[in-house]
Amino acid sequence: MRSTMRLLGVLAVVLATAVVCGRLTPAQTLSPRPTVPVANPQPGNPAVAASRPTSRADATSQPASIRRAHFFVSGRVQGVGFRDYTFNAARRQNVTGWVKNRNDGRVEGIAEGPADRVERLLALVKVGPSTSRVDKLEVLDETPTGEFKTFTFIH
Repeated sequence: MRSTMRLLGVLAVVLATAVVCGRLTPAQTLSPRPTVPVANPQPGNPAVAASRPTSRADATSQPASIRRAHFFVSGRVQGVGFRDYTFNAARRQNVTGWVKNRNDGRVEGIAEGPADRVERLLALVKVGPSTSRVDKLEVLDETPTGEFKTFTFIH
């Protein structure tokens, strides 16, 4: 029984990580992909034509809205690799901006990019590296400026 509970705990962590990193949506973790049977899979069949995208634009999602989040992280977040963790997470999410230590003991940053990727980054920042302890994450949404080319450290 103990090993079963441990296995379920590990599985829950793996699924949660996959959702946060954008590899799965929460809906994909709950049910398998639905399959829709088609009565007559011929190219001229209206049911088949309706299920296909009509153009390449239909096959891809619309561009995500751009979000700029100015964030402040409180807790044990300095001297524990928090900026490096945030920097690497932002690069993985293809988010631009910066991160720095503040004199008051907090870490401050700005993240700008597609809203879903900024949200994933903030979820990762809220957890932080295993060496840290995040007590509070404050997020202020600002108007995106597009001023950043990459994600950097500010010293």
